Amino acid sequence: MHNVVRVAPGPSAAVPLDATPKNIFDLFFSGEMVDIILRFTNKYANECFVAHNARNGTELQWSLVDQTELEALFGLLLYAGIRYF
Repeated sequence: MHNVVRVAPGPSAAVPLDATPKNIFDLFFSGEMVDIILRFTNKYANECFVAHNARNGTELQWSLVDQTELEALFGLLLYAGIRYF
């Protein structure tokens, strides 16, 4: 296991006054970081499904998560963290 983050943590630039939530999100999560998380999320989930199918004689298949879905999940988690904690 190694550290996949190759840049300093935190925002990568100043936040413009007309920034959207997506603009702010992109300051914290680079495209490379999202791609790595996405690739390994799908890889791990697929391995879990294969193992489950082998144990149970089923033919379930993992539906690949795309970048939009992953970013939506991150957004919900960030919102919940801000809203409820």
